[in-house]
Amino acid sequence: MLDGKGSQRLGGTAERYYMSKEQLVRWSPSTLTWPRMLRASVAILSVALVGIGLAALLAPGFAAAGYGVDVSTLSDHAYVRGAGVRDIAIGGILLVLLARLSETRTVGIAVLVATLVPIVDTINVFQASGVRPALILHVGSILPMMILAIALLGARANN
Repeated sequence: MLDGKGSQRLGGTAERYYMSKEQLVRWSPSTLTWPRMLRASVAILSVALVGIGLAALLAPGFAAAGYGVDVSTLSDHAYVRGAGVRDIAIGGILLVLLARLSETRTVGIAVLVATLVPIVDTINVFQASGVRPALILHVGSILPMMILAIALLGARANN
């Protein structure tokens, strides 16, 4: 949306940001700020979650093996697909927050809440299957997500 001065109005719910047409098109390494790198990390995380979710919907047996559990019945596949829908929903919510240019703190809170997923998944896999190589995937995603959430919560700029 262009305002009367030839600038594009961008923004979330609380604050508005104005950028000229040249600023929208121009990019250089100096424009890659810490908050932007954090947002790019959230975008990568979101796309990965959507991809994992799609894999669970389209190939539940393959996804279950990667998750760390055995599925042998059709009802087991339903739970894997449910986890896939959960991953797609969380990834989609994070992408919507980024697309709406939500405040960095809001995105940080969402990532922090989403960190509950690998924590609970770790517990589920451990209780269901014991120590397995797939457990590394769940445990290994907790710390990076926590660090990302804390960094987002501590970031000052919004773009």
